[in-house]
Amino acid sequence: MAEAAPVRGTTVVTVPRKPGQPEREATLELRTTVVQVARPSHRRADTPAAPPLTVVLAREIDPPDGLAPIEWLLLTTLSVETADDAARIARWYRYRWDIERLHFTLKSGGSQVERLQLETRERLERAITLYMIVAWRILWMTYQVRIDPDQSPTVAFSADEIDALERVAATQSPARRSGQPFTLRDAVRAMAKLGGFLGRKSDGEPGIKTLWRGYRQLQLICWGIQLARQAP
Repeated sequence: MAEAAPVRGTTVVTVPRKPGQPEREATLELRTTVVQVARPSHRRADTPAAPPLTVVLAREIDPPDGLAPIEWLLLTTLSVETADDAARIARWYRYRWDIERLHFTLKSGGSQVERLQLETRERLERAITLYMIVAWRILWMTYQVRIDPDQSPTVAFSADEIDALERVAATQSPARRSGQPFTLRDAVRAMAKLGGFLGRKSDGEPGIKTLWRGYRQLQLICWGIQLARQAP
């Protein structure tokens, strides 16, 4: 049924990188139709009917050689009247990659959240909430570095954090050239080196674990700076 539905339009989504596959853009053709789910045979005849569902079939056009085309068959109770509506449903589904990555960062970073053994549910919820904020911040930094590595670090770090990272970076190798602006990429790599990242040419960009460990060390440094300011 979805195959025979009319084409509503197209949309472009970013497909995240995988082992052996770089990040890429995919153009999806969008088809939509409305279906009515039949009442289960074991239900009484007076059982209310299920609400109608909109089917959105999103299929990649001209995928790269050697790669299977992306194909999503999505069901929603939301109204889909236009191409923009269909594109929005596909875009929301695409966010699952970001959500999965956030959960990976939370579980595989430095929080060891799955090993928490707190005594009450309330304490566990507070701990997970705090770790989720840190996980989001670290993941957001990694995406910002990919988008614009030369932007100001003020988009991701406080003034105290930038001051601490500039001082740390001055002691790390390779040294930055004199007068070179301190960028977001410089700040993130300086933080990662606090967590054990070596920063060699063959190392690529820092991973989640080193970023998490570096973030923890950075907070301790900033705490020490604040205490020193308060000292008589």
